[in-house]
Amino acid sequence: MGRERIQLLDGGMGTTLESSGYEVSSELWGSELLYTDPKAISDIHEGYVKSGAELIETSTYQLNSTNLSSYLSSSTSLTRSECARESSRILRTSVDLVHQSLCSSSESSESSSSTKPKSKRASYPGAGVVFSCGPYGSSLRPGAEYSGLYPPPYGPSLTTNSFPSSPITPSNTPPPPSKEEEEATELLSNYHLSKLMTVATHEDTWRKIDWIAFETIPVLHEIKAIRRTMNKLQGILRERYPESFSSSDAGQTQPQLSDAEECERESQTEWYNKKYWITCAFPNGLHPQHVSNSSSDSNSNLDSSSNHHVSVRDLVNVLLDEQNDQSIPNGIGINCTNPLYLCSLIKQFNESTGSHNFTQTEALNKNKNKDKGITFVLYPDGGLVYDVNTRTWSTPSNGPSNASEWAKGIYEVVQSIESAKSHQGTYIWDGVIVGGCCKTSFEEISALRKLIDQ
Repeated sequence: MGRERIQLLDGGMGTTLESSGYEVSSELWGSELLYTDPKAISDIHEGYVKSGAELIETSTYQLNSTNLSSYLSSSTSLTRSECARESSRILRTSVDLVHQSLCSSSESSESSSSTKPKSKRASYPGAGVVFSCGPYGSSLRPGAEYSGLYPPPYGPSLTTNSFPSSPITPSNTPPPPSKEEEEATELLSNYHLSKLMTVATHEDTWRKIDWIAFETIPVLHEIKAIRRTMNKLQGILRERYPESFSSSDAGQTQPQLSDAEECERESQTEWYNKKYWITCAFPNGLHPQHVSNSSSDSNSNLDSSSNHHVSVRDLVNVLLDEQNDQSIPNGIGINCTNPLYLCSLIKQFNESTGSHNFTQTEALNKNKNKDKGITFVLYPDGGLVYDVNTRTWSTPSNGPSNASEWAKGIYEVVQSIESAKSHQGTYIWDGVIVGGCCKTSFEEISALRKLIDQ
């Protein structure tokens, strides 16, 4: 397996802060440290960089301007307008902290290169800042990122996460959304857009971001909303940064460019179009979205209970199908899921994506913010079980016993992803991004780094 097809993501933030002695039981899950003690956040980022992570996420998973302003209003003497400005600054600070941690590592490696061989970490070209965006459900109390039970008008009700008209037909063609589903989709799109605009309209901050991670997304209409958000954002930023956009030099004939040269030109002239991924959690090995008429086929690897949940094939269709108002993500995958379920889920992702009518060439042609195909993104949890109501963890008897055992199991899964090929003999995935989520920390990421580099 070529190392160039694998990038290493960091591990958990909240649980690592907790294990380091910080309080994370607040409404912001400890992310208020961005305001009260930013060094605590920086230390976690730097710890992951030292462990070998190339991609580092900001500590903004559940943060937005509203809950940040509410926190500042209740804990400081700032006025309402001051709270709004400060909440925007905090979100931008989260990007700066990651960027500084990565730069510090690079500078440290360069300064020691004259007396020591350059470290492997310094030679990795894929280091980058990942701006973390959790689902709307992560801002609710109790959290709904695993259930997808969003109150109207963001969802159908607090007793179901499936709109009456949302089941996917056996022909893989979803019916038109109901008025209620369309309203919820648009509201969720604006929710995510508002958070992104806070950093995207600050050019210095936006230039530092390499990826946007939409993670733990529990319902299909929020996936559609996110894809719509990124489509909206591309248009907004094209107008905001017009000097970056090339319109064929006012109609002048341009020289014929190779695909590689065209990708390079677009990466320079449309720098504001950021790569993004959408990942979902699979509690008990099942997607949280319920359906009234499952389109899961008889060959599904899920057990009979999957007939009440969206299948992986249906999920892939919603993630990748072409829609006029939706951009196509650069990465899809799994996060915050117990490793015990990964083998079955990855097999289904490989089969569904490998047989999907969406090809890597189409990915390049249909999405101008895309210089490659689809990357699979995998960052499972540490093998413990989380209760969103009590906010406590429990250890299953068949979970990994230590960081090395966890990393070995995850690496075996990564191998099956990286080597997967379609019936045409081409790689299904352009590459793999792998890391950890809740209850994984420096030891797990370091163990993964060793396996990748061996």
